[in-house]
Amino acid sequence: MKVCHIINSFNNGGAENILLKICEASKDNKNITQHYVISLISNGDLFNQFKNTSANVFELNFKKNFFFLSEVFKLFKIVKQIQPNILMGWMYHASILVYLIGKLLKIKEIYWNIRHTKLVFLKSSIITICI
Repeated sequence: MKVCHIINSFNNGGAENILLKICEASKDNKNITQHYVISLISNGDLFNQFKNTSANVFELNFKKNFFFLSEVFKLFKIVKQIQPNILMGWMYHASILVYLIGKLLKIKEIYWNIRHTKLVFLKSSIITICI
C-alpha cells in the first residue's frame, strides 16, 4: 500500500513530529506500507530526520507569488507518478491541495489531518479561516 502525505513544511512542529513518528515506526514494515512525504516548503529543520526514515521524501518551493502555480503542477506530477492508495493532507493549505489533486487523479481515499486548537477571527489568518 502506498500512502502519500503532503505537509506544509519540515519545520519543527506538532504535525511534523507526528508524521515523523509515523514514518519512523513504519521503517520495519517496508513491504506493507510505503510512505511518501512531500513538503510544500523546502529547507525545514526536520528534513534530515525524514530522510533517515524509510519514507520517500520530496521538497517543493511554494512561495506567496504567482509562480506557486508551477509548484502545484510539480506536486500534481509527483502524486500522479506515485499513484498512492491513500492521499493524506497535513494542515490547512496542504489539505486543500490534497483534495483538489486527489479528485483530479480519482484517488478514492483522501484524508485531512488538521491540527489547530482554536480559530480566532483577528488572530488567525484570513486564508486559514476561509479554508
